[in-house]
Amino acid sequence: MKVEFVPAIDLLGGRSVRLAKGDYTQVTDYGDPNEQVEEFVGAGAAWIHLVDLDAARNKGESNRPAIAGLVSRGGARYEVGGGIRSAADAEELAGIGVERMVIGTKALRDPGFLAEMCAAHPRRIAAGLDYRRVDGRRLCALEGWEEQSDVELASAVVSAAKAGVSAVVVTDISRDGMLSGPDVATYSELAALCHDLGIDLVASGGVSSLADLMALASIGGGGGAGLWGAISGKAIQEQRFRVEEAVELCKRFG
Repeated sequence: MKVEFVPAIDLLGGRSVRLAKGDYTQVTDYGDPNEQVEEFVGAGAAWIHLVDLDAARNKGESNRPAIAGLVSRGGARYEVGGGIRSAADAEELAGIGVERMVIGTKALRDPGFLAEMCAAHPRRIAAGLDYRRVDGRRLCALEGWEEQSDVELASAVVSAAKAGVSAVVVTDISRDGMLSGPDVATYSELAALCHDLGIDLVASGGVSSLADLMALASIGGGGGAGLWGAISGKAIQEQRFRVEEAVELCKRFG
């Protein structure tokens, strides 16, 4: 299994943006997401990661129409996270052609719901686990990163696997959008755990260069030990490297 490079687009008010450390007051606008999807597909990306930042906050707003338009362009498989809190939400996204639904807050608050969605959409459900270090502990955050839980990251991975997810998408909030390098030690640990649990790990947060990407892609050798893919958003937007280069680099590990 080769490591997938997964370019990311975060959506806020229909625009492609990036937040700094998940802070909704620190927003950088990167323009029209349609143009970016076209670029990513043309560069050979097999998957594209979309995050609905409006829906993640649970304040009655979403980017579902924009997501439907992006997915309808085709050319790649799409995984979508942010604000999936009901069976209707998952059905809507599956109906517009989303390949993988990433359930975050609801997965932690209601493991039974997560299990139901895994049964209803086999191999199409991932748990989105976003963490911060608090007093030396890796704790998951909720509600678009605006609420802190007391749930340990590793425990959340095990619980998600028991519910039947095919993958976990793990984001280091402190490094997301900061171009500070990924938490390779944590992802190495989780890759081994995910391998034992029989699920895929998707690593997100902090990638600033091709060297960072190689450090992730090389975890555990060819194909990684449970590492399925690596997400990058801001590094692409800031033109730290090209999607074509990242796709080719990741092909070496498989």
